[in-house]
Amino acid sequence: MSARSDLLDRAAVEASAHTTEPLLQRSLTRYRLDGLDAGALTAELHPLTLLAQQVFDADFAAVHILDGARQVRVAASAGTPLTVSRRSTSVCHQLLSKHEGSTAFVTQDARVDPLLQDGQWMGSEDVDVRFYAAAPLIGAEGAPLGALCVWSRTPAAASDVR
Repeated sequence: MSARSDLLDRAAVEASAHTTEPLLQRSLTRYRLDGLDAGALTAELHPLTLLAQQVFDADFAAVHILDGARQVRVAASAGTPLTVSRRSTSVCHQLLSKHEGSTAFVTQDARVDPLLQDGQWMGSEDVDVRFYAAAPLIGAEGAPLGALCVWSRTPAAASDVR
């Protein structure tokens, strides 16, 4: 990909984010998801994260909500840290922006996936994501609120990806 097309791609993503931001904030307020702390919905959503982790035989599963400049991990399976991170660099935000946020996303190996391989969270010492799958959480207004994500430190075989 040329530097020019990469720049145009980033500009399109930023323009899309600016047009959906007011809708996202209204949706977060409607569902009382704005201003949540990490782990705020663990009691309610832990069974969902556990099921997702088991279905995909993944190391980790979590529900992420995008709120302002933050990505908040509001629920997670056992062993998955509850965190708040910068939205702009989160894998959830990148996929919802680049992947149009309306369909599930699955990659066998994030290190070689064109949508993910440039992410700072791929292959770092503290987060080595290889298999990754996410299903967007879409509000009634059509805004992507976040995603249910599963990931592992090892790539998945083609027959394992469901």
